[in-house]
Amino acid sequence: MEKGIDIDTTPRDEIAHLKERLREAEELIDAIRSGRIDALVVHDHANKESIYTLRGADHTYRVLIESMDEGAVILSGEEIILYCNRRLSDLLQVPVNHLLGTEISEFMAPGDTDSFRLLCRRAYEETAAKTEIDLIAADSARIPTLISLCTLPVDGLEILCMVVTDLTEQKKNEATLASYSQRLIQKNAELERRAEQLARLSSELTMTEQRERRQMSRILHDGLQQMLASARMQVETLSRKLTQADLKRSADMILDILFESIQVSRSLCLDLSPPVLHDVGLAAGLQWLARSMREKHDLEVEIHLEKAGEPAEEIKFMAFDSVRELLFNTVKHAGIPQARVSLGPDGADRLRIMVSDEGAGFDLERLDSGPDQEGGFGLFSIRERITLIGGSLEIETAPGQGSRFTLVFPRTIVSSAGGSTRAGDPN
Repeated sequence: MEKGIDIDTTPRDEIAHLKERLREAEELIDAIRSGRIDALVVHDHANKESIYTLRGADHTYRVLIESMDEGAVILSGEEIILYCNRRLSDLLQVPVNHLLGTEISEFMAPGDTDSFRLLCRRAYEETAAKTEIDLIAADSARIPTLISLCTLPVDGLEILCMVVTDLTEQKKNEATLASYSQRLIQKNAELERRAEQLARLSSELTMTEQRERRQMSRILHDGLQQMLASARMQVETLSRKLTQADLKRSADMILDILFESIQVSRSLCLDLSPPVLHDVGLAAGLQWLARSMREKHDLEVEIHLEKAGEPAEEIKFMAFDSVRELLFNTVKHAGIPQARVSLGPDGADRLRIMVSDEGAGFDLERLDSGPDQEGGFGLFSIRERITLIGGSLEIETAPGQGSRFTLVFPRTIVSSAGGSTRAGDPN
């Protein structure tokens, strides 16, 4: 029976002894935090004792460290945890008493231990060092952190002070931001592609319009004008044979109508498709336009030309039509018989045209609110079409202060691949 009693009482004694050691450890941890003890003895792998003092005067600082939102750790030269705050314990999901006396590398991702030791060497050599390292929690979750290290001399020993910042939320935000950035890049690429398509469509529209104008001009010249000229010749022959005065007067009136019709037809042919614009270029086309505005609308247009080079066909036609529309607006709304047009380069790959007058001007906000019936639609259309091909229209005006329009055109319509895009180009 006595032998049986020994068997039963031994486990009870061991359990009681372990409970007592656990109580003492908890009291030790509490004493460290409260500042009631001033030193800590740590045994290394060779069972050699090292004494680390914890001065009672630092109690206020330890309370501050306990309240930090970052993990705070004090390491020995052998990377053993001498002290850590509750934040690190919560982060790793390990009780503080299990962390003390443990090598910090046990809680690091296997691939990061070498980086951490390199960081420790840098901390001893420099004032401070930091890097990103993944820690492993008790549930095996990887925790991205920023580790900051610096050395601190204490009682002749060099210890490491470490601050652990949890980067989990930051990494999530960075991943979200990266996703949004990628989506934004894709949307911008789509917008650029659509803008390029619109530019090509605008170019094709301009060229199609010019082709239709030239075809209509040829029809008037080769068809209608020839028929009118033939009719005039026939009436002239008939008029010479007439003897009755009233019939001769009627024939002469018909001749006048036919002559006027031929003149209108010729003028319309030139307006639809000025040969000088096609055959010579934009500068010559603008000079012809100035003469035409003087002859037909009594508008004196002062032309200033700089050597600017010839733009692509679609740009040339769009620039000419834009200037003509602006001069028509001067005739209709400016209330003054003078205007000025200047043509010149705008850098190496752009063309600048300025159209101005000292007339009535207008309220620019009216144009910004949308097209109206008093020239607004023409300006709105010009601005939209120029913008589509990568150009711009700048308007300076105010009621009673005249108007100045600065049109900037690219010399060619350039695709995102870097090549020039021409209307009718199969590419």
